[in-house]
Amino acid sequence: MPINLMMFVLPKIVLRGIACLFIAFLGICKSYSQVLDKDSLINLSFEELYNGYSANKAQKDVSIQYARAFLEKGRAKKDIDLESYGLFYMAELSENEVKVQFLDSIIQLTANTKLKYDTFPELAYISLADYYYKQRLFDKALPILLKGLESSKINGKVYEINRINYFIALIKSERLEKVNEALTIVRSSYAFFSKDGNKQKYTRQYLECMYALGDMHRKLKQNDSASFYNKLGKKEATYSNENELGAYFTFSEGLNEFYQGAFKAAEDSLLQSLTTLYKKEDIANLSLAYNYLGLAYLKQDKKDIAISYLEKTDSIFTSTGIFNIEVRPGFEVLMRHYSETNNMEKQLEIVQNLLEIDRLYNTQYKDIRNLMEVEYDKKNLLEERDQLINSLAQTKKKSEVWKYLIVLVVLALGSLSLFYFFQQRKYRLRFEKVLSNNGNEKKSTKETATNPNSISKKQDIGVPQNIIDEILENLERFEHKQHYLNPKMNSYLMAEKTNTNTKYLSKVINEYKKKSIINYLNDLRIEYAISKLKNDPKFRVYTIKAIAEDSGFNNPTSFSSAFRKYTQLNPSYFIKRINNN
Repeated sequence: MPINLMMFVLPKIVLRGIACLFIAFLGICKSYSQVLDKDSLINLSFEELYNGYSANKAQKDVSIQYARAFLEKGRAKKDIDLESYGLFYMAELSENEVKVQFLDSIIQLTANTKLKYDTFPELAYISLADYYYKQRLFDKALPILLKGLESSKINGKVYEINRINYFIALIKSERLEKVNEALTIVRSSYAFFSKDGNKQKYTRQYLECMYALGDMHRKLKQNDSASFYNKLGKKEATYSNENELGAYFTFSEGLNEFYQGAFKAAEDSLLQSLTTLYKKEDIANLSLAYNYLGLAYLKQDKKDIAISYLEKTDSIFTSTGIFNIEVRPGFEVLMRHYSETNNMEKQLEIVQNLLEIDRLYNTQYKDIRNLMEVEYDKKNLLEERDQLINSLAQTKKKSEVWKYLIVLVVLALGSLSLFYFFQQRKYRLRFEKVLSNNGNEKKSTKETATNPNSISKKQDIGVPQNIIDEILENLERFEHKQHYLNPKMNSYLMAEKTNTNTKYLSKVINEYKKKSIINYLNDLRIEYAISKLKNDPKFRVYTIKAIAEDSGFNNPTSFSSAFRKYTQLNPSYFIKRINNN
């Protein structure tokens, strides 16, 4: 390079280097002052500290310094509102037990305090319950929600009441399978969030309620309604730039499409939603997506791909313990696959996981069920009663007629309460009697026939004794081989099985069983169903329709009718009681 050119270039290079170093030095100083210069942060106003916290969330170390300064400044001023906001900002930037401690501190600080702003403690209750809910710790989330609901009602906070009721409905739907009850609650919250003004102010809550409505209608097999809310939700999410929530509506519609038999459409929708579920680390719904993708591929005869997705669901349960009862059929598919491929080790793993899922399903949420029934459902009923009594009391001043009406209402409620108590007691005694007698009351048909005391009481039914004995022996074999489980079984088939004719068979059953052929068959089937419900926990999670079919009935209506006639109890009540035992 010529000397004169070097003299021209070198100063520029040196100056540029000095400039770069100076800029870097300023950046370091700025970062240092933002993160470590505590005195300068304290001298900022609360608005400046909030703006610093909010604007720097991408740089967590910087944001948390602003939040801490906000908290310390609020404490120094002895302003509980500002201190609570500081604690909340710290909780927002913290994880796990540290987050829990900050939110607990807010609740303890504000629970019985008159505040300037209508924010706490309800926001802390909601945030804490949301944290536990996302961790699938429903036994911790529900008590927090109930305390938050009580506080919201005392303070008349309508937004918080509807928000907390939404979360309670999710637990009812997802963990207690009380979908109809959950749907009623969510509809009420949706009515609030979808009002003009609220829809724009609480856009995310409005969309989340709509997502819940779609999911609950799917579970109730109301597929058209589910599609309506999923499509409307997708449209509203796009309009509001809530793209992540839009993906959840795609996911929900994928599940709905599967139940409508549109397996290719379900596959496409579920695949589209996976990226968002990954990003949100939504393990529970990711597991559900894998499960339905596997089942959708299986329906399209793509078994290898199906198995790979079902194995992902199994892997999630094995590593996290998180599951949804909807994934159970996928585990059964895996179990059959490993059996067919002679992979005994994997088959054993799946069997153990299935047993664990059944155990969790039948036991883990017992406390949640009890808490929901006592602290939420019962309180709602009591509030309804109190509201009714208060309304009547207020109008009492206008007319003496209302005084008598209130008395009547209270007496009626008292009578209903007593009736309910004694009715439940009667049902419980019937349940215990059925449970203790099942399998113990049956006497050998032959033993009954040959009992001398029994024979002396028998009437002449116009059938030779040797034929009676033969029919009774054949009936024993009929019961032992469980031929009564055949849903097509009738008097003609039964006569053929017992080597007689319908006339003789009818006379023998009428005399020795004291019932008609159809009642005899139905009683055998109900005894079978009771025995299986008593001894097989997996049988208890079947639908009434599946239990009816397994017990030899053609439809759930005839099964329910026969069950009530035999036990004087509804099947649903019997199953609920046996699960709670």
